[in-house]
Amino acid sequence: MNSHVVIGIDIGMETHQYQISDAEQVFSKGKIPNSREGGNKLLSKINEAAKGREIIVGMEATNNYHLCLQHFLEKRGLNVVAINPLKTSAYKNIDDYGNKSDPIDANGICQFLLDGKHKSIKKPVQRYHLLKELCRCWLKLQGDMTGAVLRLRSRLIIINPEFEQYFSNSSCPSGLYMMEKYLLPEKIEQLDVEKLQQELDQIAGGLGKKDTAKRIVHLAKESFGIRENIDGYIRYVQYHLDEVKFLRQQVLDIKREIRQEARKEEVQKELKYVNSIKGVGEEVAAGLLAEIGTFDNFGKISSIVRFAGLTVLQNQSGKKVGRGIMSKQGSPQLRCYLYQAAMGAKLHSATFAAVYANRNLQSKDLSLMDRKIAKAKALANIARRILETVFTCVKKKRLFNDQIAFESLKLDTFVRETIAVQFKRQLAQAAVQ
Repeated sequence: MNSHVVIGIDIGMETHQYQISDAEQVFSKGKIPNSREGGNKLLSKINEAAKGREIIVGMEATNNYHLCLQHFLEKRGLNVVAINPLKTSAYKNIDDYGNKSDPIDANGICQFLLDGKHKSIKKPVQRYHLLKELCRCWLKLQGDMTGAVLRLRSRLIIINPEFEQYFSNSSCPSGLYMMEKYLLPEKIEQLDVEKLQQELDQIAGGLGKKDTAKRIVHLAKESFGIRENIDGYIRYVQYHLDEVKFLRQQVLDIKREIRQEARKEEVQKELKYVNSIKGVGEEVAAGLLAEIGTFDNFGKISSIVRFAGLTVLQNQSGKKVGRGIMSKQGSPQLRCYLYQAAMGAKLHSATFAAVYANRNLQSKDLSLMDRKIAKAKALANIARRILETVFTCVKKKRLFNDQIAFESLKLDTFVRETIAVQFKRQLAQAAVQ
């Protein structure tokens, strides 16, 4: 008799397909609802088939639909393995030739477990669950706000097309104030310049340009916007302006909460290494760490790079060598944080600015389209380097030193000299750390 019983579960939003079997026979299969009643029914079937033998439960990590059942079974002492759907899909297609149904998927998971393929799967530890959800919420709100701003602009360019020239960012506090109080050009052109400048200075805390009001009034007088039958456009802008203001406040509130959570001592043990790279913002650093869970989940650099989906898939057969592509099989949120970190680091860190400049220099003779592709690859390369750098810093318990890292790079002489001058003060500070 086989030493263990396996349970393969194909996860759904409302129902789950299960199969209970060992190497010799199938004991039971069917569907259960995603509820406590369904969990108890499955548990009863499992105990009936196991009869004291070892039990291994396998299920695909499908969105968040598997979490309730996984939690229910683990609380009752069962060994539950959450499997990447890409692995089970590739495995079952060996024998099923691309056929797909819920029972086939459940049977494929059982075969996966019986053949011991689950033994290489390490259950990740998540130490920063609250921080992870806060950062994901921040990302979503940022996306919602961007969408609301774009919808607002789609009508604003009809009634006040020059508004985009008022400020470098039209959705800044001063921009939102102008939209709320002086939306139409005919209102703006009648304003007193000095009074408007005082209002803008008060909003900007005295940090704005001193000729902003004069420039805005001049642009309003020369406006090319429509001035008739615009009531519908005005209402459209007003509704989306309220939405932008609400979302902006939500973003500010959640950023404040993220920073409070990130400053806790247990979080700072690993987060300080991410923050040691110049240009990586607090929220981005917190999100990056939270998605990883803890660097203890990974024993080598290649594992964490694969987890992030930053490995390059080869496309080669015989003499044909195709273009390699990024796998993108890991956490999309982690890749988003790494991309934002790369955007900041290439501007504020000498090391990553040099890497970016060096790669761009190598692509200067390419066509316009190929240069765009090369820039995207350069950013992806920086994102991967940041992940590898942070991993190394955490494992060696050393903060990132920009000067040492910069000196170790193999760079074009022109790039090295240019970056050394541009980041002279920063490199000097890093040298004495």
